[in-house]
Amino acid sequence: MENRILKIDLSTKSYTVEALPEKILRKYLGGRGLGAYLLYKMVSPHIDPLGEENHLIFTAGPASGTNFYFSPKANVTTKSPLTNIYLYSISSGSLAHQIRKAGFWAIAITGMADSPTYIAVNNQEVEFKNATSLQGMNPLETQRAMLGDLSKKKAATIAIGPAGEQLIKYASIFSESNYYRAFGRGGAGCVMGSKKLKGMIVSGDGEVEIADKAKFEAAKKAIMGNIKANEKWAETHRNYGTGNDLDRMSEAGMLPSRNWWGGTFEHWAKICTRTNAEEWPRKNIPCGPYCPVTCSHYIELKKGAYK
Repeated sequence: MENRILKIDLSTKSYTVEALPEKILRKYLGGRGLGAYLLYKMVSPHIDPLGEENHLIFTAGPASGTNFYFSPKANVTTKSPLTNIYLYSISSGSLAHQIRKAGFWAIAITGMADSPTYIAVNNQEVEFKNATSLQGMNPLETQRAMLGDLSKKKAATIAIGPAGEQLIKYASIFSESNYYRAFGRGGAGCVMGSKKLKGMIVSGDGEVEIADKAKFEAAKKAIMGNIKANEKWAETHRNYGTGNDLDRMSEAGMLPSRNWWGGTFEHWAKICTRTNAEEWPRKNIPCGPYCPVTCSHYIELKKGAYK
């Protein structure tokens, strides 16, 4: 599979496929590294984050598209309307896997549609579809409507809701349908809304070639051995999710409270799943393919204002 980037221009409803040099992929490792490099090369200083020149750049990593453990992370990079500087945000799900299976390392979207639009990427083909009927829908409804008859196993989806449409500066991009994953920081959903882009579907039939299968399998075996050797860590995450360490994060000043205005939160115990186990009835779900820990939780509140 060749190293490619898909470039989409919403203003002209056109797209191109270009090669990505191997040296760039090696130098700027992973979806986050590649996204930062592409933003630096594609976006000029001082541009308006909500203008046509800003880019939404979705990137995958070397393990994306394979069955490697802990690989369901996609990255989005853009200029933030909230901070006016570089923004990256990550989300679990199958988006990065489908980007790679479609034959790309990155999808870079620029321009601004003249009416509500969503994009359907199927391997090397791109369709621009009318999203007027999707306006006002929440992300879950939008993703289901875009998928239609497509197999959920085949296609990954992302979408914004009313917050992104109304250009709320901290709006998120949601992915993975009813698993409610999100690119959640910095207002990438606002950038998407400014481009009148309601959502995107990505699907591919390609296979990601593994250069050294023996080393690949050895690395997977080592990871699984590490999990088994640290079963308490894995069990804690399965039981309480990634929010089980709120106390330690707050004590260390690393808790992103109040949109990173502070690193501590005095009421952490009231929202901690570990200290409120009975208040948070939940079942475990994976955040995406090939995650052996399954530390994400689906919660149903049975009482109170948010029942």
